[in-house]
Amino acid sequence: MLVVGLCVYLLAPQAWFDRMRTIETYEQDSSAQGRIDFWRISLRIAELHPVLGGGFKVTYFPEITNRMLEGTTLPRLKIPRATHSIWFDALSEHGWVGLALFVAIAGYSLYNCSWLIRHTRGRPDLDWANLLGRMGQSALVGFWAAGTFNSVAYFDEYWTIIFIFDAARRVVAKEITTPVNAFRSAPSTGAAQVGTTSAAALVRSDRSSGFAKS
Repeated sequence: MLVVGLCVYLLAPQAWFDRMRTIETYEQDSSAQGRIDFWRISLRIAELHPVLGGGFKVTYFPEITNRMLEGTTLPRLKIPRATHSIWFDALSEHGWVGLALFVAIAGYSLYNCSWLIRHTRGRPDLDWANLLGRMGQSALVGFWAAGTFNSVAYFDEYWTIIFIFDAARRVVAKEITTPVNAFRSAPSTGAAQVGTTSAAALVRSDRSSGFAKS
């Protein structure tokens, strides 16, 4: 990580450094200030509708959103706008309850990845699950970091990998609770039982037919 950071510092163009310096004066950056305004609007919507929120894509309907901004100094929407954050997407559209569920699902997915890593150490047959858990942690954290500034709360691939992590955990849970030799010993045991039963049946058949040992 240090090597990568040093390379970026040495090779990045001056335009990149100029852009980074705008962090110090974000109030003068229309893009940054606009995001902060949208987040404040989301908080206002959640304040008025804490349980159910404003509904799907509420900020894409200025006439609806602006009515909720009456009595505030928040800028009014002139055109449909996104909130530019997965967290404020969930908050404005589904209220605090929806945001809590969104965060809970995210936390559960990260837990699934940690579970996969922890329970597959030292199991070469489950290396795929260990790798999936480690890559899953990186994918989730990367998505959350990038999603903090983008409206991608319903990104298909994100929800797909969440289901994959949960399915993988269920598969691995069955693998580690099943003894390795359970299925290997079953056929031989069954065959021995069948052979013993058949021999006993033949003996009983001979005796009932009146045959005697010579």
